[in-house]
Amino acid sequence: MVRGFSRSKRAFSLLLVVILMVVIALSACSSSNSGTDAGSGKTTDAGGNTSSASGEKGKEGDGSPVELTMFVDFPWLAVDQFEGPIPEEITKKTGVKLKIIKASTAEQLQVLIGSGDLPDIIYSDRLPDRLATPEVSYAWDELIAQYAPDFKIDAIEIANNTVADGHFYTIRNNFATEEQWKNNKYAMPGGGIRSISVREDILEKLGNPPIDTLDDFEQVLGMVKKQFPDMIPHLLSEGGTSHLALAQEFGLDAGSNIYERDGKVEYFLSHPALLDTLKYMNKLLRSGYIDPENFAYSSNKVIEMQKNPKVFSFGRSTLDPYMINEQMKKSGQEMKYKTLHALSDKAVVMDGGIGWAGTYITKKNKNPEKSIQFLQFMKSEEGQRLSTWGIEGTHWTLAPEGYPILNKEYAEEHKDTENWMRKYGIGWFLGMSAITDGLINYDPGRPELMERFQEIKKITKYRPDLYLTLPPADTEERTIYNKLNELFTNENPKIILSSSEEEFTKAFNDLLSRAESIGMSKLNQWLTENYKEIAKKYKK
Repeated sequence: MVRGFSRSKRAFSLLLVVILMVVIALSACSSSNSGTDAGSGKTTDAGGNTSSASGEKGKEGDGSPVELTMFVDFPWLAVDQFEGPIPEEITKKTGVKLKIIKASTAEQLQVLIGSGDLPDIIYSDRLPDRLATPEVSYAWDELIAQYAPDFKIDAIEIANNTVADGHFYTIRNNFATEEQWKNNKYAMPGGGIRSISVREDILEKLGNPPIDTLDDFEQVLGMVKKQFPDMIPHLLSEGGTSHLALAQEFGLDAGSNIYERDGKVEYFLSHPALLDTLKYMNKLLRSGYIDPENFAYSSNKVIEMQKNPKVFSFGRSTLDPYMINEQMKKSGQEMKYKTLHALSDKAVVMDGGIGWAGTYITKKNKNPEKSIQFLQFMKSEEGQRLSTWGIEGTHWTLAPEGYPILNKEYAEEHKDTENWMRKYGIGWFLGMSAITDGLINYDPGRPELMERFQEIKKITKYRPDLYLTLPPADTEERTIYNKLNELFTNENPKIILSSSEEEFTKAFNDLLSRAESIGMSKLNQWLTENYKEIAKKYKK
């Protein structure tokens, strides 16, 4: 009797356990399907879309980082993976790991936007009219209000990046005001600013002729052509940017391809310095100092050619020669470049003043919440220093003056920029300010470079007002502006390639005529009227 009761009790208890397990399973299933349970780990973004707080990879609470795809619109960038000690530290701090998709062509971004097949994040300095729209990207201000209310951004930066609909869809990096530059003695201009660099080893063989003026430069190119006939005397930058380094020497103070004189703003085709620049370049080409094939080179090809022993000079990044010298030294080659100082009292460097590249959170983003919080860290002082300088205490310590003192090995590797970026995973400057970038450029061990940087600071014009004067997207004036840019990019090489002065004059006049037919005068009138309002923001 007792034994039978014991069996029945055990059977009944087992039945209860089974029933309870079924109830729990059904409850869990119901909870996961409803999407409303507080434990579901799902959030609703600013656009009303629901997404997992853990993103595509990594489960909430398991310590796995969220993986976000980021399209990088810079085919020339030395790094193409989010790997190395710096990215690893960023992931530790943010819980985000980036999967990098680096552009292979300049057209790739436009194709992505057109197809709608977008990654989570886009990092680009181009096509803001297409990217900063509610159809393509989330507005940062809306995401901040919902997910990162303690994310504070300077009012000037917000004003610089706010578009016609009243929202800002990115905050461009590498921004600083003129006042900030003046107040930071040890912040040096970015190495990307154009300079003309020449082969020091070849100059020695020529007897070290002086290069203090544009005429001197032309004469030395002639000496190279005569004594080293197999060499390319001067290498231009790629495509439509080929004129930039020399244009600075002629005083082309046009920001965003427009310039201002006494309150009148015009597209830069009418700037006298542009005509002088193109004439000079055409003269160099007709003298055999520029290889016509140069105009077909991609950015990667130009970078490759800078390291070719047959090249004497080039007009590109101020830091390029120092990077190349380190690489040549390591490989045992005798090539050595030096950067020239200004070759004219008209020399000018233009700083548009609103920043360089923007980071956009696309509408296909799997986790807008995590994305804006990630960008908040990248823009913080800690994030800027980590992504731009490295790990504090491991790679650098802070000098009393506020610039980083790099440890010995790290400092040596920093001289070879490309390899340094690859080894440590440097290059993801998503929130970097121009001052943070400028402070790591200060290197008392490179006195010649510091001298050139100080010269650049003295001849720089800060004109954020010019960029903001540009017409907004989806306007007739913006269409004219875009068509003029396309026209110049296409025709600029043809003009420089003219076989005679007469052909050059005709080609340049044809350019002006075509620009007028597109509507350049109409654009100039609109720009001048718009500038009157923009200028009020910058009156001192």
